[in-house]
Amino acid sequence: MALRDSSPGQPNLRVAVFNFEAGGLRDGRYNFSDLVRARGPVRADLVLLCEAKGWAGDGRRGLQSALAALDAETGLPYVGELAQCDRGPFGPAVLYNPVVVRLRCWHDATPATTPDDKRGLGEFELRGSGAPFSAVVQHWDPRSLVRRRQEAETVDRWGSIRCR
Repeated sequence: MALRDSSPGQPNLRVAVFNFEAGGLRDGRYNFSDLVRARGPVRADLVLLCEAKGWAGDGRRGLQSALAALDAETGLPYVGELAQCDRGPFGPAVLYNPVVVRLRCWHDATPATTPDDKRGLGEFELRGSGAPFSAVVQHWDPRSLVRRRQEAETVDRWGSIRCR
C-alpha cells in the first residue's frame, strides 16, 4: 500500500484495504499474523477488511482478538464494526483508530432491519478538522459477475446519505 501526503491545509487519512482470507481462521483457531504483517510499516487510520469470518460469534471474540493483535503490534487503540453477509459468517469489517477517526453513524448496527443499500456503510469524521466522510465495506458474491454488478448498483448513491 502506498500513501501520499495530502495537499497543504487538507486533512490526511491513511486507509488500508485488505482481503483477509477466512478472517485469519486456521484449523479452528485465529491467527492474525497475516493481518499484522500486511500492514507493514503503515499505521492506517481506517482499515476496510473483507472476510472477517466468524468474528461476530462468541461475543465478537474474533473481532476483539483482531483488535488486540493490532494494538499489540502498533500501540494504537483500534475499534471495529462488523457488516453482514448473506452468504455466511464471513462478512466484512471496518477497523479504525478512534484517536484520528470518530464514528458518527454505523448503518449496519441492526442487521435484521438494515436495508440492502446501507449494509456496511459508516459515516465518519476526521478528528481535528471535523471533515466528514463515508466508508463502505461489503463482501460481494465471488461466483457471479452479474450478481456483483447488481450489488455494486445498490451503493451508487451513497455519497448523498447523511446521519440524523
